[in-house]
Amino acid sequence: MGVWTLVGFILTIFGLLLYVIFARKEEAQELKRICPQCGLSVPARRNFCPSCGKQLVVAQGLRSKTCMFCGRKITQDATFCDACGKAQE
Repeated sequence: MGVWTLVGFILTIFGLLLYVIFARKEEAQELKRICPQCGLSVPARRNFCPSCGKQLVVAQGLRSKTCMFCGRKITQDATFCDACGKAQE
Protein backbone atom coordinates (compact mmCIF):
# COMPACT_ATOMS: atom_id res chain seq x y z
CA MET A 1 0.00 0.00 0.00
CA GLY A 2 1.49 3.31 -1.07
CA VAL A 3 1.88 6.38 1.10
CA TRP A 4 -0.71 8.38 -0.87
CA THR A 5 -3.21 5.57 -0.64
CA LEU A 6 -2.80 5.57 3.13
CA VAL A 7 -3.15 9.38 3.27
CA GLY A 8 -6.32 9.21 1.16
CA PHE A 9 -7.76 6.49 3.38
CA ILE A 10 -7.06 8.50 6.55
CA LEU A 11 -8.62 11.65 5.06
CA THR A 12 -11.70 9.71 3.98
CA ILE A 13 -12.17 8.27 7.47
CA PHE A 14 -11.67 11.74 9.00
CA GLY A 15 -14.25 13.22 6.61
CA LEU A 16 -16.79 10.51 7.43
CA LEU A 17 -16.32 11.10 11.15
CA LEU A 18 -16.90 14.83 10.73
CA TYR A 19 -20.01 14.16 8.67
CA VAL A 20 -21.45 11.82 11.30
CA ILE A 21 -20.72 14.26 14.13
CA PHE A 22 -22.29 17.27 12.43
CA ALA A 23 -25.21 15.36 10.91
CA ARG A 24 -26.18 14.00 14.31
CA LYS A 25 -25.91 17.45 15.89
CA GLU A 26 -28.22 18.90 13.22
CA GLU A 27 -30.62 15.98 13.60
CA ALA A 28 -30.74 16.43 17.39
CA GLN A 29 -31.65 20.12 17.03
CA GLU A 30 -34.50 19.39 14.64
CA LEU A 31 -38.04 19.46 16.00
CA LYS A 32 -39.62 16.02 16.17
CA ARG A 33 -43.07 14.58 16.62
CA ILE A 34 -44.30 11.07 17.31
CA CYS A 35 -46.28 9.10 14.76
CA PRO A 36 -49.64 8.23 16.37
CA GLN A 37 -49.82 4.90 14.54
CA CYS A 38 -46.36 3.31 15.00
CA GLY A 39 -44.67 5.57 17.60
CA LEU A 40 -41.65 6.49 15.43
CA SER A 41 -39.98 9.84 16.13
CA VAL A 42 -40.41 11.79 12.87
CA PRO A 43 -38.94 15.21 11.95
CA ALA A 44 -41.64 17.88 12.24
CA ARG A 45 -41.15 18.96 8.62
CA ARG A 46 -42.33 15.56 7.31
CA ASN A 47 -45.93 15.07 6.20
CA PHE A 48 -45.94 11.27 6.31
CA CYS A 49 -44.33 8.70 8.62
CA PRO A 50 -41.44 6.97 6.80
CA SER A 51 -42.12 3.73 8.69
CA CYS A 52 -45.87 3.15 8.34
CA GLY A 53 -46.93 5.84 5.84
CA LYS A 54 -49.54 7.47 8.11
CA GLN A 55 -50.23 11.10 7.24
CA LEU A 56 -49.08 13.36 10.04
CA VAL A 57 -51.06 16.44 11.01
CA VAL A 58 -49.81 19.81 12.22
CA ALA A 59 -48.97 19.48 15.92
CA GLN A 60 -51.79 20.56 18.17
CA GLY A 61 -51.21 23.86 19.90
CA LEU A 62 -49.47 25.33 16.85
CA ARG A 63 -51.44 27.86 14.87
CA SER A 64 -51.92 26.72 11.32
CA LYS A 65 -53.17 27.97 8.00
CA THR A 66 -54.02 26.35 4.69
CA CYS A 67 -51.69 26.52 1.69
CA MET A 68 -53.37 28.63 -0.98
CA PHE A 69 -52.09 26.32 -3.74
CA CYS A 70 -52.46 22.73 -2.54
CA GLY A 71 -54.77 23.07 0.47
CA ARG A 72 -52.47 21.35 2.99
CA LYS A 73 -52.20 22.60 6.56
CA ILE A 74 -48.96 24.46 7.29
CA THR A 75 -47.75 26.42 10.31
CA GLN A 76 -48.97 30.00 10.58
CA ASP A 77 -45.48 31.52 10.18
CA ALA A 78 -44.47 29.39 7.17
CA THR A 79 -43.38 31.38 4.13
CA PHE A 80 -43.30 28.27 1.92
CA CYS A 81 -45.54 25.20 1.89
CA ASP A 82 -43.64 22.08 2.94
CA ALA A 83 -45.89 19.91 0.76
CA CYS A 84 -45.85 21.72 -2.61
CA GLY A 85 -43.00 24.22 -2.08
CA LYS A 86 -44.95 27.27 -3.22
CA ALA A 87 -44.32 30.66 -1.59
CA GLN A 88 -47.13 31.90 0.64
CA GLU A 89 -48.14 35.54 0.43
